[in-house]
Amino acid sequence: MRIIFIGSGELGLPALKKLAPEICCVVTAPDKPAGRGLKPLSTPIKTLARSLNLPVIETADINHPEIITKLKSCRPEIMLVAAFGQMLEKTVLEISGKGVFNIHPSLLPRYRGAAPVEHAILNREQETGVTIIAVTRRMDAGPILTQRKVAIRPDEDTPALSGRLAKIGAELAADGLRQVENGTAVLTPQAENTATYAAKITKRDGLIDWNKDATEIAAKVRAFIRWPRAYTYFPLTPHYTSPLRGEDKGEGDKKTLLMIWKAVPINKKYPATTRPGTVLKADKNGVEVACGQGAILLTELQAAGKKRLPAEEFIRGVRFTENTVLG
Repeated sequence: MRIIFIGSGELGLPALKKLAPEICCVVTAPDKPAGRGLKPLSTPIKTLARSLNLPVIETADINHPEIITKLKSCRPEIMLVAAFGQMLEKTVLEISGKGVFNIHPSLLPRYRGAAPVEHAILNREQETGVTIIAVTRRMDAGPILTQRKVAIRPDEDTPALSGRLAKIGAELAADGLRQVENGTAVLTPQAENTATYAAKITKRDGLIDWNKDATEIAAKVRAFIRWPRAYTYFPLTPHYTSPLRGEDKGEGDKKTLLMIWKAVPINKKYPATTRPGTVLKADKNGVEVACGQGAILLTELQAAGKKRLPAEEFIRGVRFTENTVLG
């Protein structure tokens, strides 16, 4: 079986490695400048493909005529897509004789779109999964080749869950493509009436609304730990000098960014009149904060321009005054 593998993100790494002996070509996004030195950074897929001595085509437009010509020259039987980020037009979909298939980290038709793992955690789903679909012109709407459910662990964040789903995706893709090759595959149309969508995450999505339930805020921290990260603001005090200028939020006060890396809901009683976002206690165990319902313990934090630190170390440099209000 001759396979063209198309992908850029980490989701496809296990599948690329597993199917490497049958892959004739790898298509991925071009290197991008990254870091303070703006040095070119390769996609994880390119890095692995090079280590496996596989031919690599880098492109920002897979539908370009020159790329189409290169893909045809590979004479693929099947194409497999995973976390690529570009829509494939008809000219690409028609290149392989037995179709184009995609690894999608959700139980389609639920969570079609760019960020299914983040949204599943954010919405506190009990389960998710991986679906292998035939690629069509509509995003994530093609018929299902195979699918597997998995339970989401209570404390699981996006990187951990994504890693598990990537491994499952590799197994499903290998089995599913084998069925396609030998002619035993059965494709099942998706139920359009149950489709939901996982919109692309924006920086603004990471802002914590302390009026929300503590479990919802903790889920946001886990969902956005990779990007954009859950964040809030805290007031500058005489005890803290921000490496950045304080941000004037239009309230006449100066505040600085505070990223939350780890947080867990806790049972904590406090007056009903307490404003959400109020720091209830800060000690070596963490920073306790009142929420719209319940309270949350922040155990790993990062101030703007500073290092990510356990709460015990963080509060040595940032002294929260009594009843400090975040947000």
